[in-house]
Amino acid sequence: MSVARSGRRGALGSCLQYVISNIGSFGEGVYKIGHTRRPANERVDELSGVSVPFEFDIHAVIETENAPMLEYKIHQQFLGVRMNKINLRKEFFRVSLNEIRQAMEKLELGKDFNGAVTWTEKAKAQQYYESLDIDHDSEVKEKWLKRARLLAERRERAALRLSVAEDTQSGPNGQED
Repeated sequence: MSVARSGRRGALGSCLQYVISNIGSFGEGVYKIGHTRRPANERVDELSGVSVPFEFDIHAVIETENAPMLEYKIHQQFLGVRMNKINLRKEFFRVSLNEIRQAMEKLELGKDFNGAVTWTEKAKAQQYYESLDIDHDSEVKEKWLKRARLLAERRERAALRLSVAEDTQSGPNGQED
C-alpha cells in the first residue's frame, strides 16, 4: 500500500512532499509540487474542494524531514516552467511527470529526503473522464440531465422544508420559543 493511499506519515513526524495533477481543471502536463505535514490524501481532498471542478490525483509522495528545503530545490529546477510567475506561492508547473521524476531521482536519499518515494504515473481523473463520456453520448447525457434535475428538485424541497421548520420554531419577533 502506498503512502498516499494509506494516509500515514513518515517516521519521526516527517513531512511529505507531493506531486499532484488535475487534468480536468488544468489540462495535461500541469503539476502542483507542494508539501504537507498531514497525510497527502487529506491535503489533496482539501485542494479538490469547491474551487476546482474535478479532483486532484496524486503522482508522487516523498517522505522527508525538511519538506520546505526539498520543495525549494525542486521548484528551483522548474523555475522557468512555473505557471504563475507573479505569485510564487502558486506551485503549479507546466512540465512532464517524467521530468519531475528525473529531477527527483537526482536527489540524495538521507540528505534531501529520508523515506519512501511512491510514484503513480497515470492520473485517474475519473470524474473528468466520466463527464466527457456523458457529454459525448446524447442518450447518456439526456438520462444524466433528468437525474440531475430530479436531485436538484429534491434538494430544493428539502431546503424549503427546513426553512419552514425554522420559521415555525421562531416566535413572532424571530426569537426562538
